[in-house]
Amino acid sequence: MPDALILAKAVAQLVLPPGGLIVTGALGLWLAVHGRRRLGHALVFASLVFAWLLATEPVKDALLASLEDRYPPLAYPPPPSVRNAAIVVLGGGIEEHSPAFAGEDRLSRPALKRVLYAWELAHWLKGPVIVSGGVIGPSTSRPEGEIAKRLLVRLGLPPERVIAEVRARNTWENARFVQKILREQKIARFVLVTTAWHMPRAMQVFRRLGMHPIPAPCDYRRDFGEPYDLRSFLPRWTWFADSADALHEWLGMLWYALRYG
Repeated sequence: MPDALILAKAVAQLVLPPGGLIVTGALGLWLAVHGRRRLGHALVFASLVFAWLLATEPVKDALLASLEDRYPPLAYPPPPSVRNAAIVVLGGGIEEHSPAFAGEDRLSRPALKRVLYAWELAHWLKGPVIVSGGVIGPSTSRPEGEIAKRLLVRLGLPPERVIAEVRARNTWENARFVQKILREQKIARFVLVTTAWHMPRAMQVFRRLGMHPIPAPCDYRRDFGEPYDLRSFLPRWTWFADSADALHEWLGMLWYALRYG
């Protein structure tokens, strides 16, 4: 029997795009074939329309802005008021059995961007760096926190400055296990590093547990360059993926509010 975490992720995949749209379209086709043509056609049409909209740049940007604008970026260079703070980095996933590294597990792109941003901040902030992330899948060879620590050390940070939290499998567990480390290390002030669209849920969880981190979002997905043109309203798979991530995050925030209060 799959554990609760895997089951929850499977349900989310069925509900959110693209799974939810495919299920809706398939249901529409089934209804149309079995005598409910009007309802069936409506569901098929709705699934196609929403698939198109979610794959356009303005819709993607609007969904991301609803999350990324909740917390402003940390000033750069960081102000003197946070120079003695610790840095907490939340895990963002693992690339399992990477062919480029002889089959070793490596950080995923989102996780790598978080760790590199923390490494940059570590040149200004003097506190320890805590990297949080455990083993998610059964085929993962080592915890994400351990992989992230190894990278930071290879980039030049002293090993004694980097603390790996290696049990967390989701944002709630990130906060719980990091809180224990903060108490053991007697750390009261820290900046929280995660992807910009993930920051609202991360702050929600840390505050729920009585902590007051300084948000340091990174890896913004919105476009801040050229104005929209005709191509912006034509579908692109990368925009669809970003829209799906934003919807996943809203669903995650709702689920955490219901489960954890």
